[in-house]
Amino acid sequence: AALTVSGTAEGCKRHPGSHMRLLGIFALVLIDCRRSSGRRAMRDLIDTPPVWLILFIAAAWAQSRVLPLGLSVEHPVADLLSGLLIGGGLVLILTSALAFRKHRTTIMQHQTPERIIQSGVYARSRNPIFLADALLLLGFILRFDAVLSFVLVPIFVWWIEKRFILPEEDRMRRTFRLEYARYEQKVRRWL
Repeated sequence: AALTVSGTAEGCKRHPGSHMRLLGIFALVLIDCRRSSGRRAMRDLIDTPPVWLILFIAAAWAQSRVLPLGLSVEHPVADLLSGLLIGGGLVLILTSALAFRKHRTTIMQHQTPERIIQSGVYARSRNPIFLADALLLLGFILRFDAVLSFVLVPIFVWWIEKRFILPEEDRMRRTFRLEYARYEQKVRRWL
């Protein structure tokens, strides 16, 4: 049965029960919107760089346990370097997060910030958190002595750039136009 919707109260009077149909349709639209935004919110929560970092670290750990192939870089210098990389990555993430808080803008990946941060670590790298993620991955690979997993670092960098950095830069260009163009000219993407 076709449903005709009239936008006036008179239309509801002429078609008894139509207001109930309208309420029903409205409820279904709201439920559908909530479901899709709920799925989108869940996707946005799962499809984030920290989740990808954890997956790559887990792959490195699994490789070190299941498929070590007798390869090793175990050495006190490797342990020191892994500690420095992990510590440096954590410090970089913390200073970046504090910059977001100081400038009162969002750190969430799938949202557009209200302003461009150009001071502190953001004066040296447009993506210090992603740089920190790569440092963390490399540090954990050394910590796990997962020699075969060194190949994961360039794959991770490529994936993060393709999946997150390029779309984010596109959003920033559309939002901030000339200001972001100047920032891009002044500060490199990674280092």
